[in-house]
Amino acid sequence: MWTPTTRQQHNRRQILIMTTMQIHPIRTDKDHRNALVEIEKLWGASIETPEGDKLDILATLVETYEGRRWSLRSRRRFDPALPLCHYCSDRRG
Repeated sequence: MWTPTTRQQHNRRQILIMTTMQIHPIRTDKDHRNALVEIEKLWGASIETPEGDKLDILATLVETYEGRRWSLRSRRRFDPALPLCHYCSDRRG
């Protein structure tokens, strides 16, 4: 009895994903909202399924869009103890 190899199963899954997914770049706030709605529908999808793959791709696209759209001015992390250290060292002279 013939059974598909893992590679054949993977290729078949990729073809299924490419023909069933309607994924577009996120360029506007409207695209962003639509992607978030789709993510909410797919939330909890099993990994290694077409739905799970679509969820991963959409989440990556949304994360990239949000990073570009609402980027932080400074990527440095704020350490709340740092101003206190400067204050103490200034007081000591």
